Amino acid sequence: MVLSDHGYPLAHPRLWQKSDLFEGSVRVPMIISVPGTKQGGEKSASLVELIDLYPTLAEICGLAKPTHLKGKSIVSVLDDPVKTVRDAAFTVTRARGKMPSGTKGPKPLGRTIRTDRYRYTEWLAWNGSALAPARPLRLRASELYEHDGDEGAWTDPDVYENVNIVATAAKPLISALSAQLRAAFA
Repeated sequence: MVLSDHGYPLAHPRLWQKSDLFEGSVRVPMIISVPGTKQGGEKSASLVELIDLYPTLAEICGLAKPTHLKGKSIVSVLDDPVKTVRDAAFTVTRARGKMPSGTKGPKPLGRTIRTDRYRYTEWLAWNGSALAPARPLRLRASELYEHDGDEGAWTDPDVYENVNIVATAAKPLISALSAQLRAAFA
């Protein structure tokens, strides 16, 4: 198994720190080689999370998976790269860097959902201590990017996730993504 940090976005002219929720900052390389795998060496577009590693390794090694784990084994994807194990992947971070002048209080907490077609992000008022938003939830900003047909384009920061379509997207779509995002962090 080979993993890596995603590194700094050195090629991006408008980003420096790793505390944004764009594709290039939340995506990490993952290579898993298992003797006897049916489709070794194949690339997969399946959404996975790093929390999926423990249950995957447990299954590969024939160990019992503890019941408290939230991850899902991706062994089925290793055998057939077209298969999927999740409908969405989630990431959370606190905002870092310079905030617009006049901004008061702790920097916002960002949470994002990535589906096969969209990335939807909510920036919430934050209590400043835990990776949990202030209650009741107060939405400070949101972003929506469509990823239909742009596989591989995430390496070009000039065209990828450059147009936030949240203001023009269908409200039922935003409501559904927001509900799925909030349920994942409930």
